[in-house]
Amino acid sequence: MLLYGVFGILKKVKSSISGQDCRLRLALLAVLSLGRPVFAATHYVSPSGLHLTPFTNWVDAATNIQMAINACQFGDAVVITDGVYVLTSTLNVTNDVTLRSENGRQAVLINGNAPILGSDAVLLNFGVLDGLTISNAGRHGVKSEYGAVYNCLITHSASVGIDSYTTPRLVTNSSLFVTNTIVRKSGTNGIFTCAVNTRISDCIITESGSSGVYLRQNDAAGAGAIQIPRVSNFVLRASLISSNSNSGVALGVYYYDPANPVIPILIEDCLIEDNVGGRGGGVADSFKTASDASSGAVLSRCTIRRNTADNGGGVYLRGD
Repeated sequence: MLLYGVFGILKKVKSSISGQDCRLRLALLAVLSLGRPVFAATHYVSPSGLHLTPFTNWVDAATNIQMAINACQFGDAVVITDGVYVLTSTLNVTNDVTLRSENGRQAVLINGNAPILGSDAVLLNFGVLDGLTISNAGRHGVKSEYGAVYNCLITHSASVGIDSYTTPRLVTNSSLFVTNTIVRKSGTNGIFTCAVNTRISDCIITESGSSGVYLRQNDAAGAGAIQIPRVSNFVLRASLISSNSNSGVALGVYYYDPANPVIPILIEDCLIEDNVGGRGGGVADSFKTASDASSGAVLSRCTIRRNTADNGGGVYLRGD
């Protein structure tokens, strides 16, 4: 964030001044930034690298992704060149490290190696994924305690594509950000979250064995461990939710306590189509048991079509 802020200031300075005055102000900015971690280090991964730590150029690049992550300090980046990378253990991305491809998700495939691992492909615990394809996970494609997934393809996960559901919470201010990402052919849910702050935008979630997107909050121990703090923000925006097997979007507040506020849930500018479900093929609000209560979701400017269910083909809203 600091790097972006400095570049933003420089852009404004360059657009408004010129000549000697510009040079003086740029020098001042350089002085002000001394002692701050403005430029994080970049580490590299390549099948043809020499694997010489700390992997800070393409010649010395790591041949093992986790080794490059382990060489990182807080806020560093790992850049992966084109290739197929078969995992032998779960990738642990933490310490605010960004793991990204050099040439986009079509060029880097991380194979979760499901028959051997039977576990998650990637664990995000204060980490970022950008521009990767993650396939064939033995359990979840991405398990996130606090993380962001940008510009990725998560496909053929044995269980959940992106899972941010943990009881009890390991990270009290847990957050999940998913942008411009395709999640497809998940064994159960495409995205399953109880993160305190969840924001999903410009995504495609399709062909899940269960719900496309499932938000869950446990308000009492009868549903498992109580999730404290509660979900405080859920936004699903400008996304295609299609061809999922147990509702496109499922919202469950388990054992809702009326003393608690309604959870702010916004679903807007989405196309929700061709999903099926028992209650609410398109959107199922508190669809499990009579002990659930409506989440208070707001649907705005969405197209909901061609969904089927035993009750409420398009939308099922429970009010008790």
